[in-house]
Amino acid sequence: MKLLMENWRNYLKEDEKEEFGPSFEEDIKECDRGMQLGGTLCLVKKGYKMLGEGSFRDTLALPGNDQYVLKVATNKKGLRMNELEADFRMQRNYAELVPKTYGHAKDYRWVVIERVNPWKGNNEAWIKAFFPAFADMEYIKQKTYYPTQSVWEFFKDVSEKMVENIKEGDEGKDSSLNIEFVTPEEGKGKNNRERREMGYERRVEFEKTLSPFYKRFIDLAAEYNIEFWDIVDRNVGTRDDDSFVILDLSVFEEGASFG
Repeated sequence: MKLLMENWRNYLKEDEKEEFGPSFEEDIKECDRGMQLGGTLCLVKKGYKMLGEGSFRDTLALPGNDQYVLKVATNKKGLRMNELEADFRMQRNYAELVPKTYGHAKDYRWVVIERVNPWKGNNEAWIKAFFPAFADMEYIKQKTYYPTQSVWEFFKDVSEKMVENIKEGDEGKDSSLNIEFVTPEEGKGKNNRERREMGYERRVEFEKTLSPFYKRFIDLAAEYNIEFWDIVDRNVGTRDDDSFVILDLSVFEEGASFG
């Protein structure tokens, strides 16, 4: 395994100069101090176009190259996100869900990744397109504990509890996830244990409608402690074949294991 990981790291660094542009290596060296301080102005002056400024990282287009983007960490959380995106196991095991990483700094100050297309719609639209089981508003109104919740809130709450079940073990009829599938009227006058038991069968039936792709997504979230509050329209997108991809993975919980 150690040799395999080393080969992967060598592959990530291979031919960076030619692949990312003739001046890439020199640009990175000249702008190194600015990036240490969390700034990207030096790179912008050299022709790198700012595509997005987030709370933790800046995203830049490489001059004359539309295949990749450069993500520069602007704080410690950004460094952690860069490290995650370059993680060997994630790149190998969840390649269909995350952009491919082609190069990175030794300290993860920057990463070069596959350029993908940011989502242009709202949260309800991407959930309907890729995880349609969660997008049935009539189901939400008639068969869940929070009938006024949005499609995204339903997706987030159920997904978080599914991850808990993976990590801690599914308690079946005692799982807290079951309560999500009991309406306020059905649960009226019942204690939480009774609600959990009432919602079990409906939860099981709902899980049967979930796609294998969603289950892969949940496996990724459980393994890397993904923060669901940040899986929103601005942080998801598509590849050119219209397949779903996560642009930014927020992982700030201590103990998240990288390759």
